[in-house]
Amino acid sequence: MKIILTILLLLMLAITSSSNELIPPDNFVQGWLKFDKMLTFKKNALDGHIDGGAELFYEFGFEDLVVQRYKKDNTEIALELYRMESPESALGIYLNKCTTETPLKEVHARNTGDAFQLVILKGCYYIQINNFDGNEKIVPVMIALANLVINKIPAERKITLLQNLPREDLIKGTELLIRGPYSLQKIFTFGEGDVLQLNRTIFGVAGDYKDKKGKTYTLIVISYPDSNAARSAYGNLLAHLDLYIKIIDKKDNSFRFKDFQNKSGSVELKEKIITLIVGLQP
Repeated sequence: MKIILTILLLLMLAITSSSNELIPPDNFVQGWLKFDKMLTFKKNALDGHIDGGAELFYEFGFEDLVVQRYKKDNTEIALELYRMESPESALGIYLNKCTTETPLKEVHARNTGDAFQLVILKGCYYIQINNFDGNEKIVPVMIALANLVINKIPAERKITLLQNLPREDLIKGTELLIRGPYSLQKIFTFGEGDVLQLNRTIFGVAGDYKDKKGKTYTLIVISYPDSNAARSAYGNLLAHLDLYIKIIDKKDNSFRFKDFQNKSGSVELKEKIITLIVGLQP
């Protein structure tokens, strides 16, 4: 028993140190010093840092967060390193938090930002650098800080999830990942709880499309581990469909519906894949 506890303790220390080692030292840019102590938030403790937004991180697979503030004179910036359980988990958070990407070309990884906040994706890490007063003169400092962190994170395998979305008619920059009800609600509400039985383990992909007639809609594609899991999720969705969704046509493995805004949608089960369309204009 003591051996098991020792191994677990060593693993926890290794996880913490791996994130801690990414924190740049004092004077990463001359005059910028660590301010206040470094904060660490473990699994299920993120509510102590994010008020009301932690559930989305938990859903995508949050591991730990390290926060370090830096200060020069009266100007302060904060570095936040969110370590997620996989590159897909980090991408899910990144896409969910972004609106339109406005990348800074000097940053050595995928990013979006402005003078107030720089957000970066690298491997299993979702990274935020906050500039509290929005002074544009501090942006080069933010970039320098970002690159020091990025360059220490090993390159990860290529993420292929988004390949499940058809490229034709896809509106670039609208791609999202889902992994449960909190990420799904940004797109559409089918019912209460985890109606698609994603269980914080199965990823779905979504994107906005514009058809040849100029009508827009959102497509969601979920690939389950097997056909049984997909059929179970399909049945659960039908059984717990929101009362404001009216089914207008139903077949063995598909149905069409109208939502409370009179927009059309459809759901189709085919082998281990469920395809959903929502928000189609009349």
